[in-house]
Amino acid sequence: MIALVMLAAIGAVTAHAGARAVARVRSERARRRAAALLPSAVADLSRSLRAGATLEVALREVAPSAAGVLGTELRGAVTLLDRGHSMARVLEVWGSASRVTGVDLVVAACRFSLGRSVALAAALDGVATALLDRVEVDDEVRALAAQARTSAVVLVALPPAGAALFCMIDPGFASVVLTTPAGRLCLVAGVTLDSAGAWASRALVRRAVDGRSGSRRRRTGPSGRGMPAWR
Repeated sequence: MIALVMLAAIGAVTAHAGARAVARVRSERARRRAAALLPSAVADLSRSLRAGATLEVALREVAPSAAGVLGTELRGAVTLLDRGHSMARVLEVWGSASRVTGVDLVVAACRFSLGRSVALAAALDGVATALLDRVEVDDEVRALAAQARTSAVVLVALPPAGAALFCMIDPGFASVVLTTPAGRLCLVAGVTLDSAGAWASRALVRRAVDGRSGSRRRRTGPSGRGMPAWR
């Protein structure tokens, strides 16, 4: 009976952690996809500007073809333009509230060169190149960190998996662990150390993967300066 309770508790914790991990992975995947699409969208803006369009017209041309989070934000920017907001205000709101990594560079280039199509097109070309390089470096870092992440997950999962296996093989094992002072002490120490190891491993891997973009993640929440239509 004790073994079944222990197995159920471990299963519940594992299921909860798995659900959170899946949600986090989906969110991160959408963010990475938007960041990967941004260089192409910026290049399209630059081409429209070189063809003689204004930034507002170029934005309206690019927005319908953009997908995912980036497309939602671009169409939101167009909606703000339709409501009568100036381009400067739209850029300010988009830059402060965007969830897409790299939008800050695009907004900065647009704001510094606003009204000068040739200079803006050149600036956006440089931004597109820089963003593409950033995406390639981020992909390489994530690939190198994948093995470390897998190793960390295996090491953290081994103790509870081993405990569950011992409970199944020998029901007396659970009784000793849960009913004796020494067993409880070992259980508390084991859970504490395993949790500390999980936290440390997660922090190390996250720092390796996301450390370079830590300052860029500050815009994932409300900015307090007025949220755009897409939020």
